Amino acid sequence: MIQLNGKKNEGRNNSYLPLLLKIVASNLVFLLIILIAVFRIIIPAVDENNTELNKKLSMNLVQIAISELNEWDQRVVRKEITLKDAQRKSLMALRNLKYGEDRKDYYWVMGRDGKLIMHPCQPEAENISPAELKTDIGKDLKLLVEKIDSIYKNNSGGFIRYKWPMNKKGTIIKEKISYVQKFSPWGWTIATGFFVEKTDNEISQIKKKITYAGIFLALITILQSLIISYKLYKTELKKVKISKQLMNSEQKFKTMFETSPYGIALMFLDTLEIIEINPAFTKITGYSIEDVFRKTTVDINLGIGIDDLNRYREILHSKGHLSNSSYHIKRKDGEERSTVSSSVVFSMGEREYVLATMIDVTNNINLSQAKKDLEEMIASRTSSLAKLDSELLQTRKETKEMKRKLVRSTRAFEFTTESFMITDKDANIISVNPAFTRITGYSEIEALGENPRILKSDRHEPEFYINMWDELQQNGFWSGQIWNRRKSGEAYPALLTITAITDDDGKIENYIAISQDQSELHQSIDELEQSRMYDKLTGLPNRSLLIDRLSVACDRADEKHGSLAIIMVGLDRFTNINAALGYLFGDKLLHAAAMRLQTLAGNALTLTRFEGDEFIIIFPFEKNMSKALEFIKTLTGSFKEPFHVDNETIHIDASIGISIFPQDGRTPDELLKHASIALDKAKKSEDRTFRLFTEDLNASVKKTITIENKLRDELTFRELYLNYQPKVKPATGKIVGMEALLRWKNARGENISPAEFIPIAEDIGVISKVGKIALFDACSFNKDLADMSYDQVVAVNISPKQFADRTFTKDVLTTIETSMLDPKMVELEITESAIVSDMVRAKRIVEELNNEGVKFSLDDFGTGYSSPSHLMNLPFSAVKIDKSFIDDITVNPKTIAVLSSLALMARNLGIKFIVEGVETEEQLSLVMDLEQDVIIQGYIYSKPLSASDFIKLIGKPSPFSF
Repeated sequence: MIQLNGKKNEGRNNSYLPLLLKIVASNLVFLLIILIAVFRIIIPAVDENNTELNKKLSMNLVQIAISELNEWDQRVVRKEITLKDAQRKSLMALRNLKYGEDRKDYYWVMGRDGKLIMHPCQPEAENISPAELKTDIGKDLKLLVEKIDSIYKNNSGGFIRYKWPMNKKGTIIKEKISYVQKFSPWGWTIATGFFVEKTDNEISQIKKKITYAGIFLALITILQSLIISYKLYKTELKKVKISKQLMNSEQKFKTMFETSPYGIALMFLDTLEIIEINPAFTKITGYSIEDVFRKTTVDINLGIGIDDLNRYREILHSKGHLSNSSYHIKRKDGEERSTVSSSVVFSMGEREYVLATMIDVTNNINLSQAKKDLEEMIASRTSSLAKLDSELLQTRKETKEMKRKLVRSTRAFEFTTESFMITDKDANIISVNPAFTRITGYSEIEALGENPRILKSDRHEPEFYINMWDELQQNGFWSGQIWNRRKSGEAYPALLTITAITDDDGKIENYIAISQDQSELHQSIDELEQSRMYDKLTGLPNRSLLIDRLSVACDRADEKHGSLAIIMVGLDRFTNINAALGYLFGDKLLHAAAMRLQTLAGNALTLTRFEGDEFIIIFPFEKNMSKALEFIKTLTGSFKEPFHVDNETIHIDASIGISIFPQDGRTPDELLKHASIALDKAKKSEDRTFRLFTEDLNASVKKTITIENKLRDELTFRELYLNYQPKVKPATGKIVGMEALLRWKNARGENISPAEFIPIAEDIGVISKVGKIALFDACSFNKDLADMSYDQVVAVNISPKQFADRTFTKDVLTTIETSMLDPKMVELEITESAIVSDMVRAKRIVEELNNEGVKFSLDDFGTGYSSPSHLMNLPFSAVKIDKSFIDDITVNPKTIAVLSSLALMARNLGIKFIVEGVETEEQLSLVMDLEQDVIIQGYIYSKPLSASDFIKLIGKPSPFSF
């Protein structure tokens, strides 16, 4: 803070008067600053903003109500509700909605004819013409209608000022401001407002408190100055004590400055540099004094531009003050806030300062949203009560008539064990009997006014209810089995009969529904079915249910072109355990084994007890059975743990036989028979683990497991290397790029195809590591080429799972940076399967890497999804056509037509058109006829080469000139 009390006296004052004047003057300067802030800034701000904020609140609340009516009107348009019901429910919601501190502010609604449709505080004036009202309310209402009509001549809404009773008796008439707006679809005028006197009283009270505080502060300041000067004059020995009192006095002013609820900033007038702020300023902006000291609002990026700052300086120089300026500022944390600011210029010493105050009005602006949230909360809590209150009244009227017609059947209705439910013609429940409550759990009060769909169980398709209603409308009768739901949520079966009751003219008046709870009958049937289809010992599905489920699984796999692994698990040496420890013990062991298998299988897989000590698990998969093998390995590993039965610890192994649908059979009998044969082979083998029925598949599985184990070994990654296939522009014969292709030669010198090891690397989660190695090696080789003055773009394939890695962007940039290669010399090839699952994320990644210079090309285009929108929405530099088109180009004229369209699309989008797999002159000629600027990658020019061979090729003057 600026020291406002001046310098300390270094010698004894010879006169009381100069000392008094000096002290009083120094204190009055600070007092003047406070009074200026109070009377020139704070009070005007309160005076001017309070009424405006109330007007804005009224306008926002009316617009909220208009929005709510629009939603009701749209439901009427969609024929979800009648216009009459929509108007009735919306009026009920507005009538119950009160707001304000004392909950006395309200909405009122007026119709086309000038009648009040709804007024919560003067309901006696509702639906009555103003001319018919003999009270003062009628006169006020007539004037109000005239003012509203004058507003609608110019626009659809505005503020009106009028007089209206403040109390229900109408004895206190006060001036009021309301915002009115027309809701044209219904011809309604929606309004709400506030009494001016109430607002003025609030402002007056605030002014009084601030004024009294200012006067009290002035008196305290003057009195304190007299006491301090007198004590200083009396004795030099008390100088230290007096100095402390002066410091305490300054601290009081500082406390007022720091505890003000308004943000205050002190600035130099000439530079507008901030030299002091109070905590409220920090709270509003997020900036501390260290952040803003000797800086302007432009320097700290507060959201106020240099033009605004210059205009602010000009106004202060010319007028000396600026009141109630609105600003949208940006806090230090980036959050935007709305403020109202006032400033005043004052002099202190030889320099001029600016004292600026700031009020955060964001919460007031957001009041409409908060109000909407409040209304939604109130509506959600009161809608059911309002609906019940409205419909119960109608239901009671109709019930009286119904009772006269059903009086002779009342006792049967009350005491029968069947559930009776009577509805009106619109299917609203008007009566239920005690059996209904006992069966459904809904009390009579809860059911009345509701639709019978409260009992809907969701076990039937929509067509079931549509057919039921059609038959009921055509024949006046429906009967059948149905699943309903109790209040508790429990679904139960019922035998339901619905009869339509008509009047003398044949019009439907009511529906009577009689239902019988058949839960006990179904329970008996279920228990019988349970005993027939489930194993009593383990609770698992038995052989009969297995056949059914396996048949269904085969059909589904056939439809989806998938496969099934039928896994038969047999316990080893179980017969010996039965003989040694007894059959009861054996049964307990079987149950324990079943529970362990159930834990592994979970709810996703079908587990059954096949017979004796054998269990069957059905494991569906698509093409690669690696997940099934992973599950089998987990299964065999689980039997390494002992079983604890009757204080006995038992070690027992399991052998597994596997048959595969459809290779090993297409029927359940064939698959189970072959799985049993495979299990027998497993039991007779030395390792006693698992065997597949097909020997060739056994060899393939063993190879897959070998590759998987090798990929888990860090040493394997040293066996990976890259070959490079050139990309050639046939029009010039020049090499315009190359693709890095990953290869693997194991320690025995055997080449392992990428088609074999890449899917396995994806399945076991090491593909990102493999991809990083390939990218780094490719970038390092290309950096060597660049150092030899060969500028080539190297393309590297990216796996979809590698692309989905959350650190993909960071990994790519780090790898390129480590290799010291220019990012512009790198092109990443991705397929459409990598981007379709999350287009937003894919676009963000491609754009981020694009901004760093990395290029992207769309690989294998023409297969899979092949959506042109991907080329339009993502910044690809090239599109690569799948090899299958080239294989077909010489025999299928349609292929040429498709390729021609793709080439034209690439040319119009301004991206490179790359064709791979070209091997013959005929293929090359046909492709060049389609696009002269095509880029070719194929054996016609070169197979993939080692790094050294590629350097030799690129070093030739014209390697592919024709």
